[in-house]
Amino acid sequence: LGRRHPNQAAIFIGAVGVVRATIGDKIVSVASRSIQFLIVIANSIPNVKLNANQAGQMQAHGDPILQCLIEKLGDNLQKTRVLAEDAIVAMCLHHAFGTRMCLSTITRPIKKQEGTNAKKTMNSNKQVIGKYNLLHRILSDPDC
Repeated sequence: LGRRHPNQAAIFIGAVGVVRATIGDKIVSVASRSIQFLIVIANSIPNVKLNANQAGQMQAHGDPILQCLIEKLGDNLQKTRVLAEDAIVAMCLHHAFGTRMCLSTITRPIKKQEGTNAKKTMNSNKQVIGKYNLLHRILSDPDC
């Protein structure tokens, strides 16, 4: 993945598209592998050059991926929470996504859902704590 390939941008966008399609899977192992794959491609192809059309595709993929990862910050499984946090940091460090895109998504207010029960409230509290921990990690990292 790290070598320069003539279609590196298309490969990168295709890989991110696969992540977008699989990251929200209800099966934990599928979603976890998807998050791990996102971290690998973000670290393996750090300097991909995108034209305007490809940058638009990345924006279209990046926002739903970030939304799903932020949702996973409130997951009951610690492994999932840690993977989601690591993936968001990897996205911050990658110029195709960038810190600005990640921070704007993280700091968006959580939409209130009608008819929430105690479990959803608990998960949203975990999610808020996860967001604060993630913001602290991003803001204290000099590379971000």
